[in-house]
Amino acid sequence: MEEAKLPILSDRFFEHLYADAPDPIVLLDKETKVFVHANQACLKLLGLSSQAELNKLALLDIAPHKQRDGALSADRLANSLKQLDEHGYVRVEFTYLGRHGRLFD
Repeated sequence: MEEAKLPILSDRFFEHLYADAPDPIVLLDKETKVFVHANQACLKLLGLSSQAELNKLALLDIAPHKQRDGALSADRLANSLKQLDEHGYVRVEFTYLGRHGRLFD
């Protein structure tokens, strides 16, 4: 049986996949922990009106001191960045603090 070949996907395809994803997706500068970019779903969830507003924030600016499980947000972030270094990617379950003090995951 012949192995199926994946189609060549364009950068534009991935741009749309990222931009139009229903789930919030953020790109974070690993060194400064400042947001670089977020898709529209993330901006909406955070209650932000623009990328410029987001770029003024670091991840811990929109995190409660402790996560829902009691872990310190700073420790959870440090562990996630360590996993990123080890594996090249990471999917993080993280509780955020919305504009009006509302917690969301």
